[in-house]
Amino acid sequence: MRFTLSKLFVVVTILALASAGMTLRTVGWDAAIVTLSIALFVAAAIRAATVRGADRAFLVAFAAVGGFYLLMATSTIFHGLRELLVTNYPLAIAARELRIAPPARNYTAAPSLERPPTTPSALASYMSALNAAPTPAPINRSGDALQAYVWLGLSQDDEAMPIHRFFMIGHCVWSWFFAILAGWFAAVMYAKRQRQLQTTD
Repeated sequence: MRFTLSKLFVVVTILALASAGMTLRTVGWDAAIVTLSIALFVAAAIRAATVRGADRAFLVAFAAVGGFYLLMATSTIFHGLRELLVTNYPLAIAARELRIAPPARNYTAAPSLERPPTTPSALASYMSALNAAPTPAPINRSGDALQAYVWLGLSQDDEAMPIHRFFMIGHCVWSWFFAILAGWFAAVMYAKRQRQLQTTD
C-alpha cells in the first residue's frame, strides 16, 4: 500500500470538508458529510473486488471497520451501545469548549391554578405568570451520546440543534480515522504474512 501525493490530496480535502462541516454545522453540511462517508465506504468495498494484495487488504478493512463504526454510532439499532462509545466524550468536550450547546437549564414550574380566575384582571395576571414560566422541552433519549451530555451538563432538548449535527459529523470523522487505521494495519499484516511465506519457500 503506497502513500502517493494524490492520496495525500484526498486526505487533506476530506479533512477540510469535515472541518468546515463541524464549524458551520448546517443541515446541508451534515447531509453532505454523512453522504460522503457512506460513499467512501461503498466505493472502497467495490474497489476491493478489483485489486489484490495489500491494496485489497487495506480496502476491505477500511470499508468494514469504517462502515460498522458509522452504523453503530448513528443508527437507532445500536442505541444502547452508541451511548457507551468512548468517542462521544471528546466530541462532547469539544462541543462544550466551542460553546455549541448551552448548559442544561433548570426550568421553573408553571404557576398552579387553585381556582379559575373570576375577573379579567385575575385572568390577565395568571396568563402573564404562565407565559413567564418556560416549559421544558422533551428530552429525546434516542439521541446521540446521552450519557456524554449528562456527564458534561449539556442540553439535549432538540434534534435540530447544532450540537446534534456536530456529533453526527464528528462520528463521521471518527469513522474515517478508524477505517484508515484498520486499513493500514491490515495492509501491514498482509505484507508481513507475504514475507513469511517467501522466507519459508
